[in-house]
Order: sequence, then structure tokens, then C-alpha cells
Amino acid sequence: MIVVSDTSPLHYLILIDQVQLLPTLYGAVYAPPVVIEELLRPQTPLQVRNWTSSLPDWLVVQTPSFIPATEEIDRGEAEAIALAKELAADTILMDDRDGVQFALREGLDVTGTLGVLILAKHRGLISLRESLHALEQTNFRRSATLFAKVLHKHEPA
Repeated sequence: MIVVSDTSPLHYLILIDQVQLLPTLYGAVYAPPVVIEELLRPQTPLQVRNWTSSLPDWLVVQTPSFIPATEEIDRGEAEAIALAKELAADTILMDDRDGVQFALREGLDVTGTLGVLILAKHRGLISLRESLHALEQTNFRRSATLFAKVLHKHEPA
């Protein structure tokens, strides 16, 4: 299975100490260099920067050979989409709404941080409730009712 990640899923899975789910669920994960640059920005939480300063073997950093110019999405999303298309990826990990819509228009299968957590829950790897509680402690953008809906559907009380 070939999986490419944008910045956000890596960022939030690192913050909630669940980034190890990625190799467990997908094996190797690819990311363009700009994603690593974004994870190392000074304003990025120290926990994320520390993790990124010593990348694990399962995270393969690869530059796409062609990056289309677009003003619809940011550079990280554009490069992740370009790399996913180039590698004929099975899935791209992305949270940003505009990026997701762009990737879907490009014919890519998209899942995000929540999708990774839901898959991990269904494989018996995590408590979805605990992971969403941890995610609530971050600045993960979501609607006020999203986590409650996800729990109701995937981990009823």
C-alpha cells in the first residue's frame, strides 16, 4: 500500500502520541520535503519539531518530479498531491478542506487524521474516545459537534 501524507495528519498524530499508527496501518508513508519543512517551522510545537528532527525509517521523504502551480491550495498540499499522483498512491492523508477537495478532483482517495484514528479503532489498536480527547487538547480545527458524531458512530457508549 502506498500512502502519502500532508503536514496536518503527521502534526496531530505526533501531538497525541499516535504517530506510530501510521507504519502499523500502512507500512511506509511518503511525504514531500516541504511537509518536513512545515513540521520544523519555529511556530510548530516543540514535540513535533523534536520528532521531525530524527525521522523514522518508515517515513520516506521524496520530491515529486512535477509540481503544478496552483493558488487553490498551499505548497505542502500541492506537493503531497503531486507525489501521490506520481506514486499512484492508494491514499493521501490530508485534513485541509480545500486540499481534500482538490485531491478528490484529482481522483485521489483521501483520509485525514480522524480517518486514521477510526481505522486504528476498528483494528483494535486504540481507544477512539481517548484519542479524540487528546486531539481536543490541540488546535485541531473541527466543528463543535464533529467528535461527538464520530464517537456516536464508531464507539458508542
